[in-house]
Amino acid sequence: KFEIEIDGVRQREDRDRALLAGGTVDPKQLNDLQHELDTLQRRQASLEDSELEAMERREELTADQERELAGLDELQSALADAQRACDDARGELTALIEKSVARRAELVAGIDEALVALYERQRTRAG
Repeated sequence: KFEIEIDGVRQREDRDRALLAGGTVDPKQLNDLQHELDTLQRRQASLEDSELEAMERREELTADQERELAGLDELQSALADAQRACDDARGELTALIEKSVARRAELVAGIDEALVALYERQRTRAG
């Protein structure tokens, strides 16, 4: 946006300078052209300053974005590590449960069925 405006100001300035260089301008026009050239130079300087500020701000925002993306990558990596640890723990718990169920089945096999049934009723009531 600024470049387009700056180019427009430069074109007007070039046109005015060409008129001045042509030497066919009356004193009033000469004064008006000189005033317009001064105004155009100030406008161009202002636009260039604004463009520079916008470019600096864009660089700052780009650097901020890169830092945030790096932080996001770190968080995603930490999350993946935590998910793997959770999956590993879940696998270990499942293996322990299966082992406990198998061991219980072995123990129950050697006990009178009536006693096991009584135990199960009591366990269900008591929680």
